[in-house]
Amino acid sequence: MSSSKRVRPRRITSLRTDHAMDHARNSRTAMTLLEILLVLAILIAMAAVAWPSIQSRLAYHRLTSGADQVRAAWSGARVDAMASGRVHVFRCRHDSGEYVVEPWYGMDDVLDSSEVESTEMLDEQEALLRPEVEVGTLPKGVIFFGGEAQLDSRSAAAAATLTGTQERDDDWSGPIFFYPDGTTATAKLHVSSESGQGIDLRLRGLTGVVTVGRPKLDEEVVR
Repeated sequence: MSSSKRVRPRRITSLRTDHAMDHARNSRTAMTLLEILLVLAILIAMAAVAWPSIQSRLAYHRLTSGADQVRAAWSGARVDAMASGRVHVFRCRHDSGEYVVEPWYGMDDVLDSSEVESTEMLDEQEALLRPEVEVGTLPKGVIFFGGEAQLDSRSAAAAATLTGTQERDDDWSGPIFFYPDGTTATAKLHVSSESGQGIDLRLRGLTGVVTVGRPKLDEEVVR
């Protein structure tokens, strides 16, 4: 009778189990990377679909901010005119976002300030009287798209006293006047965004009240 005992292949089973676990672990790692790539692909697709809407919202926000900026500039010009006792004007550059608000200096201011003997001295004195003017800029993608100002008798008289250094090229609009008594010129401006929408701003001369309209398509605007 043989005294040998059977030996169970425990070690072999253990090796197979370890191998299976390693394989499962490696497989799980590969699946996780695949899932990450899948999620990234989904996010990219969603962003591509949503991007036009995001751009439209950004353009709308810039447009309304630009309209508010013009309203603030008009209100500030009116307040400055009343506080200083001097006429102020607003002008904008056509098809751009640039504008200026500045005191209005007529030829009488230059002549009354000192005695001048030549045209050169006159220009120098005028330059000293006129302060540096900071050019304001609307938000990116927002431009001035037409407008008009009614030229009443006071505006015509003020424009007739235009001095040399306040002359601007044809790219700039005519002046919108703000008077020390709180009244203004009656005017309308239209600001437009790159999305094809625009907003009308109206300035009522008698009260100086600014009205900001609702956004609308530029095709509805007659320049």
